Amino acid sequence: GDEILTHKSWLVPGDASSFHAECYHDIQSTLKEQHNYDISRVQEELSDGYGVEDKGVTREWNEEIQSIREYPTNDIASRLQKSKFIYKLTTEFTDACKSAVIAISNGIVAPLNPLDQETAFVYVYNNIFFSRSYDTK
Repeated sequence: GDEILTHKSWLVPGDASSFHAECYHDIQSTLKEQHNYDISRVQEELSDGYGVEDKGVTREWNEEIQSIREYPTNDIASRLQKSKFIYKLTTEFTDACKSAVIAISNGIVAPLNPLDQETAFVYVYNNIFFSRSYDTK
């Protein structure tokens, strides 16, 4: 239930000056460490998912479109419902692709084959397969 706080819970217990000195020391030692770039590890900001849904399970785009295509169209109401489903899925897929392309272009998504030439890189993001296209003219 409800409790009445009789002390200020935000206060740091003990000697505050020693607490701040320890924190300052930890921060300084962390700043001195050198970060090494690793191409085989995805390095993205934690604040931006670039279109990946945070629902736990990734979407199976192909299964969704196949199940919508199999939806019965006996009457006008069911045809209208099927059209709504197709429109919704197409819109969501397009948005997911746009976010993924931005993430790939910004270098957030690591290629599945980082040792190949850059023109041969392929990516899988949000359960969608991507490859780069190049004008060969």
